Amino acid sequence: MDVIQDHSYGVIPVFKDTIGYKLFIIRHCNGNFWGFPKGHIEDGEDAITAAKRELFEETNLEVTSLLRDEPFIEKYQFKKENLLVDKSVEFYLALTSKDARIDKKELLEGKWIPFEQAENLATYDEGKALCRQIALYIKEHVIGKSI
Repeated sequence: MDVIQDHSYGVIPVFKDTIGYKLFIIRHCNGNFWGFPKGHIEDGEDAITAAKRELFEETNLEVTSLLRDEPFIEKYQFKKENLLVDKSVEFYLALTSKDARIDKKELLEGKWIPFEQAENLATYDEGKALCRQIALYIKEHVIGKSI
């Protein structure tokens, strides 16, 4: 079986309300899985520009500030026709606007949830591991800081 490399870029949307920090998690039409907004880079874009564009296209959310300059990396493989896709996604953790409006052509639903609960909703093991990394980062580097 032939193997192809595939790279995507996304934003993990964070919003702070009176209760605490929340993440916006989405359920994709293609595959019916819970995760975060992501997509492919377009000509002339760098990684963060592509990630912000995909976030806006899928959720109408806008990045107000990055919470970390370095992306979190999610890696996984899946079969597509007669190919094995070796996928890598760079996710940027960022504060965003709050009022989401999902693109119904790409997403089934989306919702804000407390960051500690994201792991329970993520569909795949790689997504659950990513959520654990995000929760740890928020606990250690975001909570209690003036943002």
